[in-house]
Amino acid sequence: MLHFWPLILSALLGTWIIRTAIVVALAHQHNQAERTKEANWSEQQSTPCKPLVSILIPACNEEATITDCIQSCIQSNYGNKEIIIINDGSNDATSDQAHIAQANHPKARITVIDFACNQGKTAALNEGLLYANGEFIVTLDADTRFSDPSSLTRLLNPLIQYQDIAACTGNLKIANPDRTIPNIQSIEYTKIIQTFKRAQSHVNAIMILPGAVSAFRATELRSIGGFSASTLAEDADATMSLLLRRNRLLFTSSASAITQGPNTVQELLKQRIRWRVGQLQCLWKHRKLCGQSLSTAFFFVDTASTNLISAAAPFVLAVTGVYVIQKGLWQQPIATVAGFVAIDIAATVFAYTAAQQKTPSIPDYLRHLLFFSLFNPFITWSAIGQLLRRQPLHWRRANQERVSHASDPFFKRPLKSSANSR
Repeated sequence: MLHFWPLILSALLGTWIIRTAIVVALAHQHNQAERTKEANWSEQQSTPCKPLVSILIPACNEEATITDCIQSCIQSNYGNKEIIIINDGSNDATSDQAHIAQANHPKARITVIDFACNQGKTAALNEGLLYANGEFIVTLDADTRFSDPSSLTRLLNPLIQYQDIAACTGNLKIANPDRTIPNIQSIEYTKIIQTFKRAQSHVNAIMILPGAVSAFRATELRSIGGFSASTLAEDADATMSLLLRRNRLLFTSSASAITQGPNTVQELLKQRIRWRVGQLQCLWKHRKLCGQSLSTAFFFVDTASTNLISAAAPFVLAVTGVYVIQKGLWQQPIATVAGFVAIDIAATVFAYTAAQQKTPSIPDYLRHLLFFSLFNPFITWSAIGQLLRRQPLHWRRANQERVSHASDPFFKRPLKSSANSR
């Protein structure tokens, strides 16, 4: 095997170059096409009669951010809206903050639903969906806020303009990007959203409409039964279900939201393991997407193979180390690593150019690259271990010990009554 190792490394690098080139080319085409479409969508902001939108905000122990989240919805220039906050058994002041916002804004259509005990994010979303009256459904995490008053309008414009669009997502950004852990996430978010999300949108193959900020046509969301509790990634599950029904999904970069990412490695670790478990569950559940179209097959296989490569990375490094020690030839491995880094740099520069943002500093970029090179293999193997052990995971932050099981029922829940709540 060692005799063929240089050839294997060259094949891996060549495949990665082709794959990245395809993704960046599609993302560039989306960026060019979006500029033309935005001119048409901007006209929708002056349209007086807009369909009702129901904004669902599931919350579990989010007292620090829930007020800003609600306030960003109230301040939106999209007038015809209702805001539904689902307090998922919080043991902090989340419910109090939600009710205060409701009392302070009597003219805003705000509904607060209080669960007596924690039921999980999927249950919270589905409860909110039962109360929703809107033609459109927007999901917004309680630690996320719209970045400006026009973002909600921009998020909904594609759904208003084109009847064949079933769902739309926006440009998610990390708050406090000057701090170390949020900074590495900020670079990651920009790269993924501005390359993969754009590319997938251009060929109607979006694999995940993030629950942090996405809009759905209510009829289409209800046609798939709302949000499924069979996986830990209810947003990816719903997205792939819509794709299987050959719905058109879209990404619009002008609709932006700011989310509070984990601030510590421990919090990030728990979040990403849960995400990876859910992603792997969804890939298996919706494996029929492989045969739907060339574009969905490409991005489905790419998502699966990226997880495979992440899992295989430690073994590749180990074999490469043995090759260098036994053969004394280090040029090929070094050239391969340099090639992968060069590809990533090119993709990063494109992503920040498309986002019209300043590229990260060299130390910030290298810190991000090194961190995720070590972090992602660990996450993948941890997720595989969780799946094999069928271990439950938390749906919120590390210090919020609220367990969400995939088997939780979500149409039978005790509600804590309130004078101002439904």
